[in-house]
Amino acid sequence: MSNRNTSDDRSREAQSSVAADLLKGAAAGAVATWALDRVDWFMYNREPEASRRQTWAVRPEHKDTAHVMASKASQALGDEPIPEGHVAGSAVHWALGFGPAALCGAMRDRVPGVGAGRGLAFGFTIFVLEDEVANPAFGFAAPPQRYPWQPYARGLMAHLVYGVVNDLVLSGLNTLLSARKLDSRQSALLTGPVIRLSGHRTCRRRLNRRQLQCPRRPGASGWKRNVKYGGFASSVPPLRGAARGSWSAVTYKNPSGA
Repeated sequence: MSNRNTSDDRSREAQSSVAADLLKGAAAGAVATWALDRVDWFMYNREPEASRRQTWAVRPEHKDTAHVMASKASQALGDEPIPEGHVAGSAVHWALGFGPAALCGAMRDRVPGVGAGRGLAFGFTIFVLEDEVANPAFGFAAPPQRYPWQPYARGLMAHLVYGVVNDLVLSGLNTLLSARKLDSRQSALLTGPVIRLSGHRTCRRRLNRRQLQCPRRPGASGWKRNVKYGGFASSVPPLRGAARGSWSAVTYKNPSGA
């Protein structure tokens, strides 16, 4: 029964971890999409006029990819086509940004290679799969050979920035949340019941864990002694190099499971 409960707890923890990574990935994707837009518009405004005219002329319905997707979906439901600049097109654009990033957040530490190149590999992959393969195949964009070279350079650069920013934000979120989780664990450990042990040492036991915390003996470089708790003994490891007054977690075995 105990093993089954442990297995269920681990399963719930794994599911919770995946959900948290999906949310972190989506948040990182939103920031990365904002950065992609800034780079894309910066380069677009500096393209030759002839290149911009040709790009708009060959686009299906003379719209960007996201608005073409929204327009086709609207027509499939029996409604009017979505015009360029409609909020539905913007929604599709942002969904295309944080959707893959959410998957990246969940896979980054679980699938080798997903986080390669500090996000450059992810950005390049999205550029190739979405812009150069999926969009022309489904009619959301014109065949690649009909565009001038400038949109390719702009799209590639914008997606590389997207990948790098996504990776930076994910790393920052992981670091921040890991630090908070560690602080929470340490706080839970220090708020357990205080236990007076043999040798007049006062330690703290973490609730529902087979751990004790014992303070470093002031003035000593390290010490080692048997600590008794509940009739069972555990050896306290030396604390060489620890700061004065710091605490050290000590694991002990208690067959009763107390």
